[in-house]
Amino acid sequence: IDVVKQVLECMATVKMLVTSRAALDLRAEWSFPLAGLGYRRPQDDADPDHLHRQDAITLFAARAQRVRPAFNLEQEFPHVLRICELVDGLPLSIELAATWVRTLPCAVIAQELARSYELLNVSTLDMPPRHRTLGAVFEESWQRLDAIEQDALCALTCFHQTFSAQAALAVSGASLAVLSGLVDKSLVRLLPSGRYLLHEMLRQFLEEKLAEDAVAAARVTARFIDYYSRLLAQHCDALNGMEQRAALQTLLPEIEHLRRAWHLAVTHGDVAAIDRAAPALQALYFVRSTFREGEAMFAPAAAALAEVAAPVAPAYPLRLKLQLIHAFFLNLLQRHDEAIPLARDVLEAAEAENDTTLVVMAQLEWGNGLSLQGHHEQAIARLRLAAEQAAMVRADALRARALFAMCRNLRLQGRHNEASAGLTEALTLYQRLGMSLHQAFVLQKLGSAAEYQELFELAVAYLEQALGLFRQLGDDARARSTFLQLGHVYDAMGEYCRAQACFVQAAEDGEHNEDVRNLMTNQLFRATYLVHLGAYDEARQLVNETVQLARRIGHRSAVGETLCLRGMIECHGGAYTAALATFEEALAVSRESGAHLVEAPAHWGLGLARFGLDRLDEAAADLERARMRFRDSGRVVRALEADALLARVALAQGHTQQALAAVDRILAVLQHRSLHGVLDPAAVYLCCHLVLAAVADPRAGQVLVDGYQLLMTQAATIDDDATRACFLHQHVSNRALLALWDQPDVPSRPVGVAARLNPPVSTGPNLAGLTFH
Repeated sequence: IDVVKQVLECMATVKMLVTSRAALDLRAEWSFPLAGLGYRRPQDDADPDHLHRQDAITLFAARAQRVRPAFNLEQEFPHVLRICELVDGLPLSIELAATWVRTLPCAVIAQELARSYELLNVSTLDMPPRHRTLGAVFEESWQRLDAIEQDALCALTCFHQTFSAQAALAVSGASLAVLSGLVDKSLVRLLPSGRYLLHEMLRQFLEEKLAEDAVAAARVTARFIDYYSRLLAQHCDALNGMEQRAALQTLLPEIEHLRRAWHLAVTHGDVAAIDRAAPALQALYFVRSTFREGEAMFAPAAAALAEVAAPVAPAYPLRLKLQLIHAFFLNLLQRHDEAIPLARDVLEAAEAENDTTLVVMAQLEWGNGLSLQGHHEQAIARLRLAAEQAAMVRADALRARALFAMCRNLRLQGRHNEASAGLTEALTLYQRLGMSLHQAFVLQKLGSAAEYQELFELAVAYLEQALGLFRQLGDDARARSTFLQLGHVYDAMGEYCRAQACFVQAAEDGEHNEDVRNLMTNQLFRATYLVHLGAYDEARQLVNETVQLARRIGHRSAVGETLCLRGMIECHGGAYTAALATFEEALAVSRESGAHLVEAPAHWGLGLARFGLDRLDEAAADLERARMRFRDSGRVVRALEADALLARVALAQGHTQQALAAVDRILAVLQHRSLHGVLDPAAVYLCCHLVLAAVADPRAGQVLVDGYQLLMTQAATIDDDATRACFLHQHVSNRALLALWDQPDVPSRPVGVAARLNPPVSTGPNLAGLTFH
């Protein structure tokens, strides 16, 4: 350095190119960090010659061919690329690794390098001793450091991935000046992201140095655990609130270190750190829907504490808490048979400890497992008790979660007022606590409840609020799920263009979501939409997949709902015998699970299938049951579908007055309500028209006009020509209504009404001879 300084002082215009492991710290110095040689993974459409245009790959191949002339780069490329990745393109390391090609396959070289840097040594006589092993290179650099720099560098070995300056300073105990000096000496790399990286081979070397001082190694581990457990704890509230996006931006780059710190805390029995980190770690995995990893993290932690935290130990409550978090993730993974016994055991222990908060948590997890299994009465009793106990200890978050879980079972039992009251209170509690993510969950459920009660505009309002929250939180996966719900509501309203837009938005690429129940519900929504469009083949495939998924996870009410949709598809295809068996199974599942919500659609489907099989008396009995159950549950519009079929059955039985009475009930409701939510609106109008036309009732023509106008209005919401044609000409009821409308001699059409209110959208298939069953 002195020579360089003197030359520059004497000759101001001179330019010198200097390579050095450390910055020279001269004012005239321009620093250009030298990275390793380039390498990259080939793309599918890569140029065939790409292998020979990567410097690191080229150097390895050239050195390998010196020791093994028959070396074939094309055959060995994946392993050569891995070697270059492991040594980060460093030329000396590449040369040292390539010499082993004489005796080892490249796959073995890569495998050994991933384990240890010690493979990188040679006995070549014409290489300087300090270049014959990578360890010697590292040792020379090590000896140039002072004690403070050595200690700081050794501390950084706990970072197996990139790390922040704050983490480095906290774990090493060094100053920012020391960290900067290590960067200047090319021992630590500063990345464009502002994070730092220690070369893996150097990290392995330094790990050996650190292992020589057990006290220093223990100190580094303790600091590493402490820093990341506190980092998690600092962001716990933010993960559940409006600062979720910022919290994730901080935590996700550190995810590998968070995992390692947790494992180290468990291994070393650092109870304080585990207790500090557990709630935030649970929230992190829940927010990201990475339930499998959450279960994999907490299961061994709970087991490890179970070995050391006996009932008399101070860590015993923490052990129970970890077991409940484990049960929490087991429930999310649909492993209720494992979650329930675990929660039950914790409940017994918590009651013995007189720990009311743990008692509430255990009741909640047990009740949630029962709820998800479909044991409605047991679940409601357990969750109601949890909610009451939570209120006693003012654990508002636990009470809100108990109310939320309980609403699932209340709704399936048809107890909608209780469910809505519980959801409303849960929303208020979550708003008071600032738990935005959970507010969005409740709003989703309120949207579903409003849709079921045929309050579609209210459902849209709730779901749009939920969507807004998810977007603010940056939760793209759950935003997509909400789009699917919105699409389902618009589908029920006959606004197919909006429904399609929502489904397209929901289908955009995103991270994998492990919420199986959510996936199943979304598939059911899509299948229903396809049935409405007349795309029966696609709908059938999706329905079959959904039934299998629902059965696999034991979601019996969903099995019943999906079977009802499958039965409708079979009826529309004329397979009434198969449909009858399908609806009978749906009804049996509904009764077994106590999900009364499915009974009305199942009875309606049985009536439809038996009508198709000409079993009229049985059909009438089924349809009357469906009508009463729909009305008792407040689903007035869905009851119209039962009335419509009852009218057709009564007409076929020769009971004209009963048929007319059913039609009158329908027309009275249609004076102030739309058919939003009805599975088959065209069928309702067809049934009314056919009954009225059979008795020469003058209202028949207007009913036909109303049905045709509704059909054309719905068709106009479909932008795609092929989809619109499918809707009009493949959907059985729509096709039948069009066929009836196009008959030139329909006697009941009002005078002056043209055969077509609008020009034909598509010529479609031949409609001659079609009849409506």
